[in-house]
Amino acid sequence: MSGDNERRADVPQEYGPEKEPLVCLRSAGTETLVEWEKEGLRIRGVFHTPAARRFPAVVMCPGFTGTKTEPGFLFTKAARYFTTLGFGVLRFDYRGSGDSEGDFVDVTIQGEIADAESALRWLESRPEVDSKKLGLLGLSMGGCVAAYVAGDRHDLSSVVLWAPVSNPLRLARERKSREQIEMMRRYGWAPYGGHRIGRALVAELPSLRPTERIALYPGPVLLCHGTEDEAVPPAASEEYRAVLRARPGGDVRTCVEMETVEGASHVFERYDWQRRVIVRTGEWFSRWFG
Repeated sequence: MSGDNERRADVPQEYGPEKEPLVCLRSAGTETLVEWEKEGLRIRGVFHTPAARRFPAVVMCPGFTGTKTEPGFLFTKAARYFTTLGFGVLRFDYRGSGDSEGDFVDVTIQGEIADAESALRWLESRPEVDSKKLGLLGLSMGGCVAAYVAGDRHDLSSVVLWAPVSNPLRLARERKSREQIEMMRRYGWAPYGGHRIGRALVAELPSLRPTERIALYPGPVLLCHGTEDEAVPPAASEEYRAVLRARPGGDVRTCVEMETVEGASHVFERYDWQRRVIVRTGEWFSRWFG
């Protein structure tokens, strides 16, 4: 008996039977496979819609090599939860990733930014979506993507960045290996997690400055980061917060808040961590959609 009690003591309270599940297996509305064309390639995604006839909506931007589901089905769970709050969600795969067309060796961050912009335009074309109430969410390198998009889309209601990359060049320098350098020199591509990275991606890295771009966005931003992020240190979110706090204006619309998840990994790979960031994000979007 004492051994059983000891094991239970290690289980976070969020796992207890008294807690309501974050999401059901079914969405509160409908889930539709969708696609559209960008520069001759088909981009594919899932459009989650709530029961309402007209609603706000959010575009979710995956991380580098990520997809519209993300580890632990993080994006899927979040999208289904958000529909219970009354807003729609578009999850999509960048060109060269997931179910979308294209070869990953041709992927660039600027290309992913263009894909995210096209996702927003697709949402705006839907008659059931309130185009005056749109939000953007980015995870990891998707946070860099979202920062760039938000810098040009001042009409967005709000933006959420989960464990966002603040300096792509610095991150790449920390992770590169001698093998990758040699492969890039000899063949024009380098291996990365089962993918091939091309020269165009490497060439653009010095020019990517997402913190400077997000500073142009005049709306509210929520940052979420795990304290034990092994891929992107929490200091990255602090960099975003610093530039966002320095924006001119000083009114409620330029507010920035940060949610720190104690012990959480880069992509929140535990149920209680997922619950924390998803619920907090849902509250944030609901607040600014009004």
